Amino acid sequence: MKTDVKTIAPGKSPTEAARLMVKYDIGRLPVVDNEKIIGILTRSDTMLYF
Repeated sequence: MKTDVKTIAPGKSPTEAARLMVKYDIGRLPVVDNEKIIGILTRSDTMLYF
């Protein structure tokens, strides 16, 4: 497990999510709003978007 978890806010673009995933080599990105996890974005989700 990691303590430095990368997250994304709900209003951010799919492009920004994909950049974070590539930069940090991660496959899943929690979507966080007001310090609460409201969803999770996967590499497959971003690929389907593009």
